[in-house]
Amino acid sequence: MPRPPLPLFLLLLLLPVLSLAPGRAAARTAIAYSPPEGAYGWCAYTDGTDVDRCALRQCAQFGGTACEVVASCGEGDNAVALAQPPAAGIGVACAMGNPFTARAIALAACMRAVNANCWTDAVFDEIGRSQPAEAVWAGDRAFFATGLLQMRNFKVDDLTDSLDAQARAALAEFQSGVGLPATGEPDNDTLGRLFWAVSVGAFTRELGASFLDVHADDLRGRAWGHAERGNPPRMVGEEWLAMDETTRLKAVATYLASRGSACSLPARGAVTPFQDDPAFWSIDCAEGGYSLILDADGASTIISN
Repeated sequence: MPRPPLPLFLLLLLLPVLSLAPGRAAARTAIAYSPPEGAYGWCAYTDGTDVDRCALRQCAQFGGTACEVVASCGEGDNAVALAQPPAAGIGVACAMGNPFTARAIALAACMRAVNANCWTDAVFDEIGRSQPAEAVWAGDRAFFATGLLQMRNFKVDDLTDSLDAQARAALAEFQSGVGLPATGEPDNDTLGRLFWAVSVGAFTRELGASFLDVHADDLRGRAWGHAERGNPPRMVGEEWLAMDETTRLKAVATYLASRGSACSLPARGAVTPFQDDPAFWSIDCAEGGYSLILDADGASTIISN
């Protein structure tokens, strides 16, 4: 079944919250990073402390051998996101207007750099107050869940770092459609299925376009991403080809089930009939066979054989 285009995912819904805090002449926040070890450090003060030197010391204390300051900003909220192994990389955001924006920008910068999933590691303000680890963890899960649900055209009005009743109802509907218990909670299985239903690449492209590209002028010096070990940009079919067979059969089945085509996990088989052309797939499910055509714009055509 064809899927409508995606541009409304973030652009229309999120512009109102993308306020950026004005920078000040005296830096209040600095973030340093050492690529070989993936170590980083940050400092935020209001008492005249040299935050650049402080961040470099923190980075070194966490094992960094090649620490450099990658962001030095004025007042506002800040975030650091790290790539999910086996990828290695970082995204940072500083002097943002609110913690949500800092999280979103850091994740977008990290995911665009590594072309893989990233998770927020720290959210903090200009005087050094940081969010508890549990809040950071829960915020990412809500962020990914609401964003991915929007991309699958569920009724979720806001991309957010907390789940309201509407988002939980949409999440439960998605879970029911792909054979998971309809709890409305963004647990590991649910987030994994959501990424399989959309693809990491598609989410990364939409996130980067809507946060980084639209606000590129405002973000100069405030957002930065680096990949020490990442993936090339990939479409969904290319992601499947890069997976081991067990994961691929689950991902393909989820992709079909999330679009209303019955396919129990795992699929029985999934092959590219035209010399590994990732745009064409022949899929065998317990419920029947399908031909799948993946378009470059993210749409797909599913034909029941």
